[in-house]
Amino acid sequence: MNRNKKKTLLFCVFISIMIYAMTGCGNRQNASFNNKMKSKNSEQTSDSNASKDPNATGDPEYQAFMEAKSQEESKDKEADKKKQKKDFGAPDDTGRVGYQQDIETDKKNFDGNVDIVVGDNLYETQINDWYVNFPKYEGKVVEIEGYFINDFAPYTFVGRYGPTCPYCNGGYVSFEFYTKEDLSSFKSVKDWIKVTGILRKGEDSNGVFYYIETLSIEKMDKVGKDTVSN
Repeated sequence: MNRNKKKTLLFCVFISIMIYAMTGCGNRQNASFNNKMKSKNSEQTSDSNASKDPNATGDPEYQAFMEAKSQEESKDKEADKKKQKKDFGAPDDTGRVGYQQDIETDKKNFDGNVDIVVGDNLYETQINDWYVNFPKYEGKVVEIEGYFINDFAPYTFVGRYGPTCPYCNGGYVSFEFYTKEDLSSFKSVKDWIKVTGILRKGEDSNGVFYYIETLSIEKMDKVGKDTVSN
């Protein structure tokens, strides 16, 4: 009985060792096989992505799109170069450019007739219309009252408080005026002024802008209606 038990025990141990060995090898083999599958899948995915790339497959529509895009970018670059090379005239004493008119000559030729007087009513409406429909007003002589606004020096504006103006600056309903006169005695948003001048179009490195070429500027004795509603 003891001998039979020993044989049985040895046989069980042998079987256990064989099972363990086969299982461990199988696991390592499976792991190795899975890694290869991952590698293969990666290669297939890469090949699949490449085949989906319209440029890689020579898709004519994609290539036409890219050519059109390249041409558009080239045009933009050429436009930027032309803009940089454009002559906006010599800067004035404050460094401003784009104001090409001969103010002194225009002052001598001014006969005193004013085409548009901007009143208290429709003040904002009139200024907005200058911005929106400027070709209709270009060259017209206008007269406008408001605060002297120098918050954006060296650029000067005439304007009042009022509703939000989509084309104005700093919360004012305002319009730029240009003069070479000495305005150092004028106080920003304190002094009330009357500007008479010609509506002009200028251009600098930032683009086209509109302003009043000042024929005369007068500091008024008292402040007018400083807040407008329309």
